[in-house]
Amino acid sequence: MSNWKRKKKIEIPGMNPPKKYICKVCGSDIVPNKDRRYVVKERLCTGGLSSLNGTYDEPREFDAFDCKICGCQFIAKERLRKAYE
Repeated sequence: MSNWKRKKKIEIPGMNPPKKYICKVCGSDIVPNKDRRYVVKERLCTGGLSSLNGTYDEPREFDAFDCKICGCQFIAKERLRKAYE
């Protein structure tokens, strides 16, 4: 039995561990978890005086996570809209 070779670790595409990000405030690791993901919207005004009337562009949506240590918001990536709604 001691002559057996150890098998190498099998890597399956798409099953790799999630990418870790680093918090810009405290420097801790942020691991994106789908249970902790939420969607945030950016609010943009159109024009100077026209924004006083309450007219806004369509907001962009982003996937965001919170840092476990300091609680700051980490924006991962912009959410794209479906082509056919």
